[in-house]
Amino acid sequence: MQIELFDDTEIMSNEEIQKKEGREYTACSIFRSSGHGREIQRLLVQNETEKAFQLFDKAFRTYGFGCGKYSFITPTIRVNNFEFNVTSKELFQTLLDLKSYESTKRKK
Repeated sequence: MQIELFDDTEIMSNEEIQKKEGREYTACSIFRSSGHGREIQRLLVQNETEKAFQLFDKAFRTYGFGCGKYSFITPTIRVNNFEFNVTSKELFQTLLDLKSYESTKRKK
């Protein structure tokens, strides 16, 4: 078992932290609220990563939200007043990392 001695955010700049938080929040929001979450999860459990990505990508292209600190309108994420663009592949990889689908991590 590996023990983490420090949190990744301890060595990140404020901009990197905002990007990380924005990616994580947006990936989870798309997964949870797009209407495809259960199907994406089922496909990932069955190790059908490419099909899961196709559904996630479809949701990415049609999904948007705004709530307090975060907002997303494809492909721009806003965290407070900081904006940056993302791809569906970046957010899908973030989702895989968060959900710990170790056997299904996409090749970059």
